[in-house]
Amino acid sequence: MFRAWDRTKRCDPVSLRFMDPAGWEPMRERHRRREFGCAECRSDVLFRAGDVRRPHVAHRSVSDCPLSRESAELLAARAALYEWLRRKFGDAVRVEHRPPGVALPRPIDCWVARPEKPPLAYWVFDGGRKTVVREQLRDAEGMGGALWTFVFAGAMLKPVPDEPGRFRLGPTERAFARPSRYDVLYAAGSAGSIRYLDGRTRMLTTIRALRDHEGPVRRGARIDSPLDEVTVLGGTGEFVHPGEHEELTALVLEKRAAAAEERRRAEERAREWSPNEPPRSAWRDRPDGAHLEGPKASCGAVAAQTDSFMPATSPGVARTRPPAPCEMCGRLTPAADQIVYDGGRGTCKCRRCMHGRT
Repeated sequence: MFRAWDRTKRCDPVSLRFMDPAGWEPMRERHRRREFGCAECRSDVLFRAGDVRRPHVAHRSVSDCPLSRESAELLAARAALYEWLRRKFGDAVRVEHRPPGVALPRPIDCWVARPEKPPLAYWVFDGGRKTVVREQLRDAEGMGGALWTFVFAGAMLKPVPDEPGRFRLGPTERAFARPSRYDVLYAAGSAGSIRYLDGRTRMLTTIRALRDHEGPVRRGARIDSPLDEVTVLGGTGEFVHPGEHEELTALVLEKRAAAAEERRRAEERAREWSPNEPPRSAWRDRPDGAHLEGPKASCGAVAAQTDSFMPATSPGVARTRPPAPCEMCGRLTPAADQIVYDGGRGTCKCRRCMHGRT
């Protein structure tokens, strides 16, 4: 672990900040005097550092503390992630942070507190976890308003031999794969992305656009980048590989341009539509059944007969239409008494027949 409780100053300094070998011996001397304890359980710890190991603290004896049995892969990934985040967010980054009111099996590996923005939480897995732990993490993910990013140790990445683009995922990996806006660059309709970090080589591997469920095997697009070349998406805390942001921006602009072109074509089609053409409902609802029999009228005839399907009592109609024989009673009917007028046939339906008057 990288955080210890200073019993004299009542604070918890981060051992990763003591990277200068000149400060190692004073730290060792203070630990010998038992001035430091575990930030989680407050038991005695030792300061360790050397040419191979990063500066860290360890319990003097085996205990039930969740930080007492952390693997070397987990510590390496946590240290690399912490140093990478500090270059981007400075002192806002905390390592091994436990937010109040959230039940967790151990502290969060890295926490970024941002003013007026949701904090970022980074959790590193070094192996599979039981169902109860997975459920605990999923519950914590929905609490506190933090934006979570789950990372797996590089040793957990298992490509399927002789099958490029296929990967075997354990239950924990499948449970914490999360959708990404960058999945669309590699395949549509995918189930999300999953990330692996090798703390020793500082190499980040992301499997994008996971799809094709076949038991534990998934297809996906693999992207490998040195961690120092990876950026962070401020809105979600997600890792962004070199070139992904530019490709996504270009794709969004292309789709917007295509949508604008489709709208333009639709507007042109709307302008080309003749306002004198009767609506389809007028042909469908003709009371004389002319839409069911006879040859299809020409465009000119349709335009000439448009007023045939309007009520004869519409404003201005009575002054322009001639008298016509009623189709029902045969009586020559003046325009004022016509309820329906068929200009093509020169006939009408009179008010007396339509309303049953005698």
